Order: sequence, then structure tokens, then C-alpha cells
Amino acid sequence: MRSGTSTLTESLAGYWSSARYEDLPPEAVRLAKRFLIDTLAAGIAGAGTEVPSIVLDAVGGSSPTEAGAASIVWGRSELLPAREAALVNGTSSHALELDDFGGCGHSGAVVIPAVCALASGSSGKAMLTAIIAGYDVAARVLEGAGGYRAHNDLGWHSSGTAGSFGAAATASAYWKLNCASSMVRISGRSNWSLFCSLPWTTMRSMSPAREPVSFTISNSASSVACRPRQHA
Repeated sequence: MRSGTSTLTESLAGYWSSARYEDLPPEAVRLAKRFLIDTLAAGIAGAGTEVPSIVLDAVGGSSPTEAGAASIVWGRSELLPAREAALVNGTSSHALELDDFGGCGHSGAVVIPAVCALASGSSGKAMLTAIIAGYDVAARVLEGAGGYRAHNDLGWHSSGTAGSFGAAATASAYWKLNCASSMVRISGRSNWSLFCSLPWTTMRSMSPAREPVSFTISNSASSVACRPRQHA
């Protein structure tokens, strides 16, 4: 769909690629800080549970001196490359069902691990701007799919279907990508973006852990968004 001379996707990507922290509404900044603190707390609380430990074993912990292992794993001593850290931290954030609810459903657990993995050592303003972008895009995608209840009552997991675009928007906003299709390209770079959208009946058959495991699949969107940036 087009709005004027631009598609809605182009307009949205263009807005967030040029958005400045100074232009954000104070209430949006306040909420972004709250979401950040809340997700960190949920992630640290869930870090020692079974499913994040399985994911960490699968991706392999790294020593602080290993090349590319610069991102913190919440609640643990290991360091990982950005995409693996985003996957583990997102899983931890949802493991105990303590993560926030809003945006695409559980936006914090897909958006905030992505920006934290990317933004080590960067400014808080850049992080907060990227967080708000992720929440905004994830919510808009979900509303475009009919809203939370209508979408999830069909058996989908909105944190995967809409959250993948939120995680991609977070990375795009942080990197200031101005490519109109950057959100779609990042969120679609892995088949996980489709797999995480499978109906709950399929996801639940994977493990007795059910929701935490399916959320690990969904949170691969966050890890895909954190792959090393490739310049055209």
C-alpha cells in the first residue's frame, strides 16, 4: 500500500532511519527506560533456568578474548557474538513469563536483547531510540494482522510473526539504515522467521517446556537482526 509517493513500509523505515532521540516524546522515552529495566530483570531472573542453559550450550559459550565475542550474556559470565547473545538473552527474558506485555505481545524479549547485543559501549540515547522503533514497528505489524487477540486466536505466536519485524526495526534504527526494505530484508534473512510463525499446536509438540522453547524459536528473529552488518 502506498501513502502519497511512498509505500507504508518506505515511510515507516524512512522515519525511523532519521529519528533523533531529541525528537521523541518524553513519555515514550520514559516507557522505553522502563521496558529496558524490566526486560533486563526478567532476563537475569530467567538466566539460570533450563531452557536458556540448553540454548547457551547449543551456541557455545565464548571466552572474553575470543574474536567476535563481545556481547554480555545476562546473569552469566560468558560472552557471545551479538546474534548468539540476542538469542540466549531473549530466551532468558521469557523463561519465567516475567517479561512485559505490549506491542507485539512480548516485545521486550525480542527487541531489547537485539539492541543490547548490538549496542555494547554505545550511547543510551541511541539504544532508547532503537527500542522505541522496535516496539512501534512490532505493534503496527500486529495491528495490520488484525490485532493481538484475532491474530493469536488463529494459533499464531505474535512475538514471532510481528516481533521479527520489531527486532529488525531495532537493528535498522540503531544502524541508521535508510534502505526502505531493510526491516523486511533483515527479518526475512532466515527461515526461522517463517518457522517461528507456526501454529501453537506444532510448536508445543517440540518439547514439554512448550512456551519457552517456542519463544526461543521466535527469538531467533532477534539473533538474525544482530548478524554482522553487510554494506552494499
